Amino acid sequence: MEGTDWEALAAGLRAGEPAAVRRFWTEYGPLLHEVADRRLAAALRRRVGAEDVVQSVCRTFLRRVKGGELVLEDAERLWHLLCAIAVAKTREQARYHGRDKRNVHRGVSMEAEEVGQLAAEATSPEAAAIASEIEAELETLAEDERAIVMLKIQDLTNEEIAEKLGCSERTVRRLIQKVREQLASHLAPP
Repeated sequence: MEGTDWEALAAGLRAGEPAAVRRFWTEYGPLLHEVADRRLAAALRRRVGAEDVVQSVCRTFLRRVKGGELVLEDAERLWHLLCAIAVAKTREQARYHGRDKRNVHRGVSMEAEEVGQLAAEATSPEAAAIASEIEAELETLAEDERAIVMLKIQDLTNEEIAEKLGCSERTVRRLIQKVREQLASHLAPP
């Protein structure tokens, strides 16, 4: 990035100009996503996506720049700063989700009879067949995905599920959408 181009971006970010923020997001968002994605362990990735980390990095960075807490000297130093914030945010998420009550390795166990209730409560042969297919599909899901489905079946809101499982509401929405798509593709007529 050339001198005047960099100075215009830095001034725009300090002023909170939407065009500068969009440009910042376009240039650095995908790169930060790669950094965050590489830093997230598989178990943690089930609860927190790289996009969650990137959004947190950008919010922190933009708030601190606008507040005058950060000095933007050049593009290279900016990139180093953003990487440092991304690594810190990833570690923060790992610590948060690694604590005993939210431990990503513990998860929520689900009894087989809970899943089996779907088929048992079916009132017609067609409903029983669909419930059986859903039950079989639930068995293929990861433990956290099954937990979300079971809590959703219990009519909990996404916010309540997120609180119960110790993850973000956005993660709950993303996993619910993923499960819906899986179920729709498996239950669609041939």
